[in-house]
Amino acid sequence: NPKHKRNQIFSTEPYTIKATVDIQGKTINLNSTRTFFAKIRLPSGYDIDDIRCKSIKCEGAQATKCKKDKKEKKKRKVYFNIQDLDDLDVGANQTKTIELTVTGELTDGTPFTGSDKAQVRGKGDVPDGTGWIDGKVTSNNGPLEGATVTIENKSFKDETITDASGYFSFEN
Repeated sequence: NPKHKRNQIFSTEPYTIKATVDIQGKTINLNSTRTFFAKIRLPSGYDIDDIRCKSIKCEGAQATKCKKDKKEKKKRKVYFNIQDLDDLDVGANQTKTIELTVTGELTDGTPFTGSDKAQVRGKGDVPDGTGWIDGKVTSNNGPLEGATVTIENKSFKDETITDASGYFSFEN
């Protein structure tokens, strides 16, 4: 009989929702003063409109902007300042794959968490003759995926293609 359950244990700790997190751009340069963003999707039965945006953090960085994704209505697009990330244990001029965790809570206080891996380029001085250039290509309709970006001078030429978020990067 459902009204007479015995030995039932009640917890005062809230259940943590397992969110799906997708870090966009996939390479985060810790020398940069720019932002990066993640898309968050909650499991079935939860509404992204219930996310309390001011509660969202990624590795110590507080969310600076939080909005509904225009293309994927069931996802929340959340921006973070790269400079606000906690020490991610990446050496100067080293690039490492790191799992970044995003946490937050719903308006009713229910916590959520999720993570995704991204390439992280460490802070530090860039040796003479090496470095990187990165950026984002956009049009009136937003990020431009698949655009060819060329860098050249009299003795050097290189090309790369923008990713789904319009980002590109040249190294060395």
